[in-house]
Amino acid sequence: MNLLPPRWDVRTLTTGGIIAALYVVLTAVFAPLSFGAVQFRVSEMLTLLPVLNVIAVPGLFVGCFLSNVLFGAPWQDVVFGSLATLVAAWLTRRFRNDLWLAAFMPVAVNGIVIGLMLSVVYALPLFA
Repeated sequence: MNLLPPRWDVRTLTTGGIIAALYVVLTAVFAPLSFGAVQFRVSEMLTLLPVLNVIAVPGLFVGCFLSNVLFGAPWQDVVFGSLATLVAAWLTRRFRNDLWLAAFMPVAVNGIVIGLMLSVVYALPLFA
């Protein structure tokens, strides 16, 4: 499956940029919940957007990466958190015809990847 839109025009790039910006803004507004040993990112609700538009996949990745870099996340979160969002968005797009399965993908990917990453970074028990 192609992760990139069929054409790169101004509307497509603008849509991707708006999605990335929304992710950054939501992460910033809810920063106390977004970072630390317990993370609850309101911005992750945007990972359902790939059901509607393929440009949301790279838009979410860029937004997550920028959020992690701009707000001082540990390097593990910058790398693995951003990749988890990319994989979750791609899987959401992949399973867009089954809304329940598409919506489960970000939960599963983030639960596994971010759970493991937080366990390592903050020396927490994995199943805490």
